[in-house]
Amino acid sequence: MGRRKGIAERYRRLSLWSRLGVWGAIASIVGLAVYLMSSRQSPVTQAPSIHSSSSANVVVNMHPVPPPESEPPRLRPGATQQNLLSEDEIRMAIGKALREGDLEAAVDQVSGLKDSPMKREECARVFEFCIKNAKLSEAEVVTQQCWDGKDKHERLARIQHERLKQ
Repeated sequence: MGRRKGIAERYRRLSLWSRLGVWGAIASIVGLAVYLMSSRQSPVTQAPSIHSSSSANVVVNMHPVPPPESEPPRLRPGATQQNLLSEDEIRMAIGKALREGDLEAAVDQVSGLKDSPMKREECARVFEFCIKNAKLSEAEVVTQQCWDGKDKHERLARIQHERLKQ
């Protein structure tokens, strides 16, 4: 109990502004705790893996993905599609191209991306689609566009292996 008297006594000695600061700090801590508790309760749908395809709306990085039926944004003259579209929209465009069998559009989308984890994921997705559907020349183009060094040689060897199986 001696400890509580010490805290109460210290509090009484504080100026008005210092007391206000103490209550502000307590309110900040409580507010942060309430925020963290409420953010844990709101569920966020997990993004599908690169091997699954879903036409449902998915929340990725807290930004909703528009449904596939929505009209893609129109390009202004001189703009590339990658400059206008978000990562999610690019992923959707690649997925749509693969579903429709338009490998040329999918390869164009992938080759226009800047080097990033997303580009590596999408390159792998397009490459696997090409291998699975025996489109080996397109798989070779994706390999040339997306990988260097050891990864490139491994993918080219896999393409050669698939050609031998045919």
